[in-house]
This record gives sequence, C-alpha cells and structure tokens, in this order.
Amino acid sequence: MVSYQEIKRRYKELSRRHHPDLGGDQSQMAQINEAYTILKNYIENYRFSFSEEEILKQFPHVEYLKKFRF
Repeated sequence: MVSYQEIKRRYKELSRRHHPDLGGDQSQMAQINEAYTILKNYIENYRFSFSEEEILKQFPHVEYLKKFRF
C-alpha cells in the first residue's frame, strides 16, 4: 500500500525528470499527470485513509514484511 504523501512525492520526482521544459517527453508527462489525477481523485472522492496507521490496522502483516525490504 502507498500513502498519499508517497504518491505526491513520486509525482514530483517524475515531473522533474520528464517535464517538457526540462527536456522530457510531452506525451510521457501527460501520462504522469493523468495517473496522478486519477489517484488523487480516487483518494479524495472515496475518502480512504491511506495513512500507515490505517494500513497496519487493515493489513497487520505489512509491518512484518517491511523487515525484509532491501
């Protein structure tokens, strides 16, 4: 599961990398914008909480799996 903050952070990273004004591809940036808009609207419209605390309540095994990330 991914938090809204993580989605926003990755969007900013990808925007800096693929923005047409910085030498990136315009069509790829359009896809990034569309994906971000869809995810943002989904979270806002359905009012799901993607906080780490909420995720651990719903999926307690996630904390256990974090120990094995490299």
